[in-house]
Amino acid sequence: MLPVPIRHSTDHEVALIVHMAYLSYILYELFSLGAILTVFFCDIVMSHCTWHNVIESSRVTTKHVFATLSFIVEIFIFLYVGMDALDIEKWQIVSQSIGEWTRGRCGYQHAASPLEE
Repeated sequence: MLPVPIRHSTDHEVALIVHMAYLSYILYELFSLGAILTVFFCDIVMSHCTWHNVIESSRVTTKHVFATLSFIVEIFIFLYVGMDALDIEKWQIVSQSIGEWTRGRCGYQHAASPLEE
């Protein structure tokens, strides 16, 4: 029985690329590796092994999929930061901290000034 040749399928190639990217996260969690090093290594491996071995339609699809995911994640991050910036309690803590810091600096300089004379 002869093996059936695998034809190039955009769906399968894109799924493989996405799963390979997710594999770096799994390895990071499983072996307690450094996150930046894991993402860097995955990027190097994927740029040398996968990008040049997929067909053109898979490259275009992968590029659009990751651009869309990136855009959606950026929206959530900016929404979270924007909602966090509107939290009144945090701004009160910041204003108290700035006030304490200012009083501490002024008090330190006034206390140190007689020693300098």
